[in-house]
Order: sequence, then C-alpha cells, then structure tokens
Amino acid sequence: RRYQPYGLIAEEELKMLRENLCDETKPTVIALHHPAINPGNWFSKKLLSNDSICRDTLKDFPCVKMVLYGHFHYNFQLIENGILHRIAPAIGFAYNKDLAKYEIARGEEGFNIIELGNDIAIKSILINNDKE
Repeated sequence: RRYQPYGLIAEEELKMLRENLCDETKPTVIALHHPAINPGNWFSKKLLSNDSICRDTLKDFPCVKMVLYGHFHYNFQLIENGILHRIAPAIGFAYNKDLAKYEIARGEEGFNIIELGNDIAIKSILINNDKE
C-alpha cells in the first residue's frame, strides 16, 4: 500500500469492518488514530479524510458504543447517533483548538482512564506541567 500523509480508512477496510460488525451483539469499542469528529478551528484540517463515511458506517451497528481517537493531543468528546466519540489528550504535550495552530496548551496534558461495564465511565487525568 502506498503511504498516505493523512488518515484514511480504505473502502476494503470499511467493508471488512461492516462484515465483522454485522452479527456482533456485544458492546464494541473501535480505536482509530485519526479522529472522525471535529472539535473545530484548525483541527478540521487534521481529520480522518473520510470522516463522515466512517461515522455513517458505524451508526448502522448498535453494538458500537464508543470510538477512541488520538492524533490531536486534545481532550474532547462528542456523542453522535448514540456513539461516544472520545479524543484522548497526550502526556508529552497538548494542543487546544482555541489557541494558535500548534501552540502548546500548557497544563492540558494528560490521559484517559476508561472503565467498561454496563455503562462507560471515562475519567480524564490532566497533568499540570507548569513547572518551568
């Protein structure tokens, strides 16, 4: 496969995902690197390139309860069509959509702890790195 400088779920991968989800009855969590949700501002240029196709595919499967993402280094979540979409912050450095592009958002570094049971519980731990 040729290198793509952006996130993309190829059609054959979407087909495989559909095939694997079609008979699934257990609650399912999907993990991707590039987000398919848009927190806004300059992040909109960093989305999965076929973000709406991905979200449209997932909404057809009631087993999908949550989709986890990275890439943005930004703590954000959105519920769409009953699916919780969650972007994790990053430990090393964080960004914020309301700051200038690639400006470091000090004090917003962190990680998520996700507990899966009858319900999904997410706790975001933000690390205050203002020790400079």
